[in-house]
Amino acid sequence: REGSKAHAHYTGLNRLILSSLNRFAVRYVTRQCKYRLVFLLYKKVTMADVKDAYIAALEKKLAELSGIEVDQIKKNQLANAADEARAIGEMAEYVANIQVQQAAVAQSGVVSPQIAALYSHITNELEAEEATDVAAMNALLPAIKFNGGGHLNHTIFWTNMAPNAGGDPSGAIADAINEEFGSFQAFKDKFSAASVGVKGSGWGWLGYCPKNNKLAVATCQNQDPLQVTHGMIPLLGLDVWEHAYYLQYKNLRADYVKAFFNVINWSNVNERLETARKSAGH
Repeated sequence: REGSKAHAHYTGLNRLILSSLNRFAVRYVTRQCKYRLVFLLYKKVTMADVKDAYIAALEKKLAELSGIEVDQIKKNQLANAADEARAIGEMAEYVANIQVQQAAVAQSGVVSPQIAALYSHITNELEAEEATDVAAMNALLPAIKFNGGGHLNHTIFWTNMAPNAGGDPSGAIADAINEEFGSFQAFKDKFSAASVGVKGSGWGWLGYCPKNNKLAVATCQNQDPLQVTHGMIPLLGLDVWEHAYYLQYKNLRADYVKAFFNVINWSNVNERLETARKSAGH
């Protein structure tokens, strides 16, 4: 009822929401969607209705900007979760083959606490396996996957680049790219789109499939290793964590990905392909 405390509170709430829309909705929602939300507010619908309408408008704008439907993103997340159990099992097998000669001890100027902690994780994992302590193994796997995967990924990343490099590839890698993707430009487009599209932090990869002797583009979240995640041998990797490019490119990941092709060390990628093929018996 007009004049009541409830009416005054509701009017104030409307004004607050409208003020928020004026500040933020213009940046994320189309003008038409904004007017629709304002109309809903004046109809005195519930806050839940307004929230649902706002989320729907944001999801629609996300789909327009990225070209990816929100439902597909959700399906991808579910698929990633389903693969996690398999990945953990493969990582356990990988860890079982690690040979640790001596546990590292943190020493000033010699071994950093972070490196010592990594060795400690590996040692504890092996001890847990010998004792068949499955719970302890599962508790340690995320740390090993993250730190070990980060070390592996960056080792490949640094060698994938060189000064006075870039340009079109040559040799076996060029032939394989043309066979799989149709042209080098087509590969660039696919690799770039995948790398730019990584949600949050992760990596873009060109990998080798040992089973069918083919190349493929893939992405991994965080520091997850390509071979553990997708069963492919990494040939070319691009770190798309924001800290990898923010100082120079700010939040323009697409510009960073484009510039990466100017420093690719195709000789290194060729060597990795040759080694991977020999190891697979092709």
